[in-house]
Amino acid sequence: GCSVFTFIFPSSDFHIDRNLDTVLGALRRLGIEAEKKGRNDLTHEDKKISGSAFKHAPDRQVSLHHGTILIDTDLTALQRYLTPDKRKLQAKGIASVGARVMNLRDSFPKLTHQQLCDALIEEF
Repeated sequence: GCSVFTFIFPSSDFHIDRNLDTVLGALRRLGIEAEKKGRNDLTHEDKKISGSAFKHAPDRQVSLHHGTILIDTDLTALQRYLTPDKRKLQAKGIASVGARVMNLRDSFPKLTHQQLCDALIEEF
């Protein structure tokens, strides 16, 4: 499966880059080198391992950042559920959703959800 993270901050103190840096730091604690790609993706070995979504609620003065980290996800099912515009994939030279993503267990077979959670807590 995948692990999910959420950051909730007052809108005045919300910083996407800081949040992603926290996740990257947690991955480094586990010996996983990853990098930010685009506005809301994290990659390892040029493959997407994490995506994010954001919600700003100015009326409540709060902002949310929600993301996933692919640890051992069924990538066949993922392709069925993620259906980006084919023009977007073509523009990036990508054959399919599955061609651009990977599970971290492919490179780190002993990685567990709990290890990732512990590293996120330590990094935060």
